[in-house]
Amino acid sequence: MFLCLRHDVNIKGEWGSTMAMLWIQHIKIDPPEWMRHDVNVTNKYDSTMAILWIQFVKSEPPEWMRHDIEITDSQGRTMAMSWIQFVCSDVPEWMRHDISLKDNSGNTMAMQWIQQIKSEPPEWMQHDKYLQNSYGDTMAMYWIPFINTNPPEWMRHDANTTNIRGETMAMYWIKYVKSDVPEWMRHHKNKQNNSGWTMAMVWVQMVQTDPPEWMRHIPELMTENCETIADIWGQYVKQVPEWMYP
Repeated sequence: MFLCLRHDVNIKGEWGSTMAMLWIQHIKIDPPEWMRHDVNVTNKYDSTMAILWIQFVKSEPPEWMRHDIEITDSQGRTMAMSWIQFVCSDVPEWMRHDISLKDNSGNTMAMQWIQQIKSEPPEWMQHDKYLQNSYGDTMAMYWIPFINTNPPEWMRHDANTTNIRGETMAMYWIKYVKSDVPEWMRHHKNKQNNSGWTMAMVWVQMVQTDPPEWMRHIPELMTENCETIADIWGQYVKQVPEWMYP
């Protein structure tokens, strides 16, 4: 009786989903054989059946459904990247691809691992510590806001490396960990980000106490808004220490 309801398996609905894709999203089991189509067919968001399977079923796609490991969805995510985001465990061997491959935000699998799983990426996934995403963040710069501890030694790079906003690891450390910067991460106290903020200025804003002595710089340094460290202190802490006056 229901045979008359079946139609061409390649017909797509409003969001570009085929019957098989909808089956995966809602029934969450392997689509019936008659419903299967070319594994490279995508929906409106460039997701294949295999990518949807990882997102909704959270397990390895059936063998017949697997496709080239470097095919991506509209966000530039491969099956492996979706696996990290939705399954939150190590990527199956057959799914692993070039570790330097990035999504549309410039994030590698290792960066996504740090963000999603909040631990050290598996050894096979670890790449050049200077590799940056679209915002100029390295793995170590990801580690600090998401894990709030000292990055592993293999991940550490030159303290003067900045992202596209001119922020260093030390500035991130002050912003997110709110404690004194590890010695290896420290750079010159006069170094400013693109908005003219120094480590000490970030310290005053985020920690709201007197910056450590090694971090203090000449009072005349200004942000792009012509604010000195004394001005920032006045906004966040009020009574200005003597060393902040010119």
